[in-house]
Amino acid sequence: MIVSLIVAALGVVYALVFSSGSIHQVIQIADKSTEGSMEFLDYIQYVNDTLLMLGVIFVIAAVLLFVAGNHNRRNYYITNYVATAIVVVYEVVFIVMLIVLISSASASYNAVDLVDAEEVYYMLKLNDSFGEWSSPWTFAVGYVFMIVVLADAVFLVLNLIWKIKLMKGEKALLSQNAKEVA
Repeated sequence: MIVSLIVAALGVVYALVFSSGSIHQVIQIADKSTEGSMEFLDYIQYVNDTLLMLGVIFVIAAVLLFVAGNHNRRNYYITNYVATAIVVVYEVVFIVMLIVLISSASASYNAVDLVDAEEVYYMLKLNDSFGEWSSPWTFAVGYVFMIVVLADAVFLVLNLIWKIKLMKGEKALLSQNAKEVA
């Protein structure tokens, strides 16, 4: 459950760093008439806002696991099953949204005239403030993060299956002891 909360918090961190690297550099020269950069700026702002909203909802969903007591309950009740299902379904939705947002942001980034953008960047001497021209590393990090979220969803489901088997085993053991006592 703690891992799920950490993964959810990483979703917020990813939203906050999404506009780093060359994405930030293109944004810095967006108003300097580089072809496609203004459209890119508008779209990246939308993607950033959406990622942050999704990340915050993800954290709230992960906290739901703690509210339901999934982290310390010996026996699961319906609320534990519901909380786990909500988080797993949200993680799948989160992954789909990441695929859509990152793919479209990458396409928007590639629509910018990057050669011209790099020339304008160095012409304005923005490298003094924002460093050398870099690659759009946040797209790759997003795809890796999707794998981490998927792994967390799989582990939550496996944890639920394991818990169900433990409860059935405990119930069988208790019923055996009750027969011996009678």
